[in-house]
Amino acid sequence: MRILVTPELTHTVDMLLMEDEKLSVSSLARETNVSKGSICKVLKKLNHKSYNIKNVQQLLPHDYEARLTFAKNQLVLHQKDPHYLGKILFSDEAHFHLSYGRNQQNDRISESTVWAGLTKKGLIGPYFFEGNVKGVNYLEMLKKYLVPELESRGILNSTTSQQDGAPPHFANIVKNFLNSQFPGKWIGRGSQTPWPSRSPDLTPLISSYGVTSKALSIKNREPHP
Repeated sequence: MRILVTPELTHTVDMLLMEDEKLSVSSLARETNVSKGSICKVLKKLNHKSYNIKNVQQLLPHDYEARLTFAKNQLVLHQKDPHYLGKILFSDEAHFHLSYGRNQQNDRISESTVWAGLTKKGLIGPYFFEGNVKGVNYLEMLKKYLVPELESRGILNSTTSQQDGAPPHFANIVKNFLNSQFPGKWIGRGSQTPWPSRSPDLTPLISSYGVTSKALSIKNREPHP
């Protein structure tokens, strides 16, 4: 039977790997509800090897133009309102490994997915997800945690919410909520201001996640009593 690889599937797998490049073929198949054969074909198309762990997200040729366009647009908005950048809530999730080492399948690593946001007013979070992050539980986090936090700090109406375009952020239920809660004031895939792909370095959160991940790695190497 011929295995069809659609542009939509390829893009979804690419976004999932951007979030966690340690995902195995079986994990990707479960996430996308397709066969392992289809995933293998997509990985070959993306030039990505199974179980290949990378520490950086490599930029593709067309990414440079998107990043430059985004930066220019942000500069224009900053020139119109000098306080604009301070109103952006930069946010992202990170996967922290809670045990040192990994098995051959690379599919049972003990880890926790943590969300955090950062504005000029300070850090929001961390928020810990139970299980994989998908549209439903990401929306729950936005509704029950983020919005009340912003409201309690008196910055809900002035905040521009940034999303990096990962699959959970792009779910229709999430986009509909963002359009309703932050009309014309959210950055991300599907918004008026798209976030450039493979660009975690454009947010100030990348530094804090790196320090935390290193600290956890050192802690996990310590012998247990």
